[in-house]
Amino acid sequence: MRYCIIFCLILNSQVCISQASTRDTEPQVYNQTELVFSTFNSYTLSHVVSSVLKEAYVKLGISTSISYLPGNRSLLYSSTGRVDGELFRIEGIQREFPDLIQITEPILELETIAYSSDVEFNINGWKSLNPYKLGFLRSFKKAEKNTQGMNTYQDDSLNNLFKLLNKGRIDLVIESQIGASVILQLEDKPVIKALYPPVDRFYIYHYLHTKNKNLLLPITDVLSEMRRSGEIQQIIDSTLQKLAKGK
Repeated sequence: MRYCIIFCLILNSQVCISQASTRDTEPQVYNQTELVFSTFNSYTLSHVVSSVLKEAYVKLGISTSISYLPGNRSLLYSSTGRVDGELFRIEGIQREFPDLIQITEPILELETIAYSSDVEFNINGWKSLNPYKLGFLRSFKKAEKNTQGMNTYQDDSLNNLFKLLNKGRIDLVIESQIGASVILQLEDKPVIKALYPPVDRFYIYHYLHTKNKNLLLPITDVLSEMRRSGEIQQIIDSTLQKLAKGK
């Protein structure tokens, strides 16, 4: 009898260990199976970040789709919960839109470049742009903040901005190196120069609406591991190559 009791105890402990091991290896299941994120009108940077985040959410078993909108409308949709979050923005947007939660792990670092067709000067931060008429994407918060009091024009289309630059209607287009990289490779574009050094360098971040706050830690962990392994950079490089080929 004593041996039978001991055997049962051993068997029971093995079952418990097996169940615990199974629980540890089972993927976490989330209530959300599909998410929609809003962002700027379709252009190179939004496509690059979309590729990164789509892959990140796949690792959580969640599919994603992107709603490309004018910049201000994108923030309206994401901050009011009409969509599930903002694809990417600069740090600190939650101070203006408290229902958006910033993912602390950055997606990537951007170099902000001044693009010119005939103006040349030494770039020394945002203040050095003051003598010129500047164009940048509407709701580009970093540019809005740093060009207050300057002569600026905002548009929802990067292509339109470069057309205005070519016509001499504006002196400089302010945009990230990644954001302008593909559009400047088009054959019908006159010579446009990128002025160096960069005006600024900063990180961009993903934002979730508060209704999806349960995903905050999981997506942070996934992005952190993707950065550590080099996967984010691989996705960026691959996406840029495809966009340059028109795919």
